[in-house]
Amino acid sequence: MSLIQIADRSTGDVVDAELVADVSLDELVRTEVQFREFRKKRIAEAIAKGHALPASSEWDRGLKGSDDSGSYRYFGIRHQGKIQGLMMLDCEPQPSRRPGHDKQRLLYVEFIETAPWNQSPFPRISRHYGGVGTGLLRTAIKESMEAGCEGRIGLHSLLEAEGFYRPSFQDLGFDPAEDLRYFEMNEEQAQRLLRGETR
Repeated sequence: MSLIQIADRSTGDVVDAELVADVSLDELVRTEVQFREFRKKRIAEAIAKGHALPASSEWDRGLKGSDDSGSYRYFGIRHQGKIQGLMMLDCEPQPSRRPGHDKQRLLYVEFIETAPWNQSPFPRISRHYGGVGTGLLRTAIKESMEAGCEGRIGLHSLLEAEGFYRPSFQDLGFDPAEDLRYFEMNEEQAQRLLRGETR
């Protein structure tokens, strides 16, 4: 079993969680149901309290349809019997979009989300664990290294998450094809994130 550290917001302690390298389809379905049911309850509360809703509350992309290429892997962080965050990683190296670096290869993070009970736009009492998203990014970096991409990764960000990515990634601007901004992390940025220098 691989372990990954996350923060328990109720105590301030760092706790060990399980890194699930290949989340099963059954667990993906169960997790998506848990996320959806939690959102239904908390969205009503958030509206009543005037909180902004996270874009993921209308962005159920957990399963992303079928994967015919076989290049995708699902990673999860599990603690206390629940998945605290999910990531879908395309393990087929792709060219960098950074100007002048198109011969470099990276791995693309197709989907990443922390559980809704860990997301800040919901009422703060619901934020159980921190560091889940960073833990998944570090996992993507390590997979990139194993694929010969030296830790380079890329992703598209929801509007509300752009501030989370900017300290660690290069913002390459708005991608009209996805209607989202595109971010890339180079090998130096990857090493800094692994060392915990930007989070």
